[in-house]
Amino acid sequence: MFQKYYSRFRNDRHFSEMLKGSTVAFIVKALSMGMNFIFFWLVARFTGAGTVGVFSIGFAVLSLFSILGKGGMDMALLKLIPQYLAQNKNDLIKPLFNKSIRILVPFNIILSFLLYFSAPLIADKIFSKPYLADTIKLFSFCLLPYVLLFIISESLRGRKDIMAYSFIQKGLFYVFATLLFLSLWYFSRNSLLVFYSFISAIFLSALVAWYYWENKTPRCKIVTNDPVISSSALITLALPMLVPSALSFIQSWTDTIILGIYRDDAEVGIYNVALRLGALSSVVLASVNSISAPKFSELFATQDMKGFATVAKQSTKMIFITSAPVLVLFVLFPGFILGLYGKEFTSGSLAFVLISIGQFISAISGSVGLILLMTNNQVIFQYIIMATSFLGIVLSFWLIPLWGMNGAALSNMIALIMANILCLIVVYKKFGIFVAYIPFLKTKN
Repeated sequence: MFQKYYSRFRNDRHFSEMLKGSTVAFIVKALSMGMNFIFFWLVARFTGAGTVGVFSIGFAVLSLFSILGKGGMDMALLKLIPQYLAQNKNDLIKPLFNKSIRILVPFNIILSFLLYFSAPLIADKIFSKPYLADTIKLFSFCLLPYVLLFIISESLRGRKDIMAYSFIQKGLFYVFATLLFLSLWYFSRNSLLVFYSFISAIFLSALVAWYYWENKTPRCKIVTNDPVISSSALITLALPMLVPSALSFIQSWTDTIILGIYRDDAEVGIYNVALRLGALSSVVLASVNSISAPKFSELFATQDMKGFATVAKQSTKMIFITSAPVLVLFVLFPGFILGLYGKEFTSGSLAFVLISIGQFISAISGSVGLILLMTNNQVIFQYIIMATSFLGIVLSFWLIPLWGMNGAALSNMIALIMANILCLIVVYKKFGIFVAYIPFLKTKN
């Protein structure tokens, strides 16, 4: 059996590239998530669930505005850069990136001012918690560098620099935040240090990411006959990709926001720790997506549909084999795992199990959302996310007042599973590929 897989690894270029890239991404993401958990473990242990809850609400608001700030440009770059590489138009990559930055910087400065001055309104009218205004104002200062982190990391992902992409987008600012928080906490035991550390970390990370991009992507003379895409064409391409990102945000953060409206900060904090731990079930999916997104774009651009189908199915099998043990561990020992953050966090055990099941089913469904985005089917994906996001919102407003964090976890699980089932059906109808991996179920494609 080992010889069989080794032979496949040596002879199948797409599988070899995907396995190498996914392994690198998994290692980096595992280290990055480790820093994420260390940071939140320190915050939970030193300041309690209430501070974690306030932080989570503030970060949710920042994430919402960052979706608007990116304007779909991150996904547009992820789509265009692999195509330029496949077509030997490397000289157009740097001008394309610079054009996106010139569009986004002034727009995000305006958004930052808007977020700052609307903070009291958001805190009072939406969350009925006026004290959240100061937290939201603090987060408004780092909107621009936070957006730049995503633009740079997705551009590196398009260039298949998976290690840099994974670390910059998910790990770098948690490394800085952890180090800053520990350093400052030694001198002053103030819960505000959580926010100062995190915001400073985002600025430092953006500077490091920019330096890395500039050194890895030097400017070169344009020799390609094709002109650089115009600003209007770039915006036209990017804006439709904003909608799936915005809807995906709604699907990911609606439960936290609605929980913040109906329940106290401590319950929001416990739920968000459970949410972050539950995401471990899909860390392999995220790792595989790191390399498969540009690979799907490249194969679709060259119309290599046989290679496309192979990559899609092999990646999902890999995800299942590595994710299943994590799910078993989470389902059997939820109280013990959450208890590492503090005794009060064990009350989130049921929510943790529900979240883990939803994330696992999402993982074994494969990269169906990315397949639709990278094959000019973003409008269909948009409708799917729109429908399931609406379902998640309705379920959250119904279940959270009844069951609190358990209602939030259940609505999250149902909406996530429905989104993946619909995407699986569309991918099968469009390309004849059943992407999901279910052991002992043989498919014809």
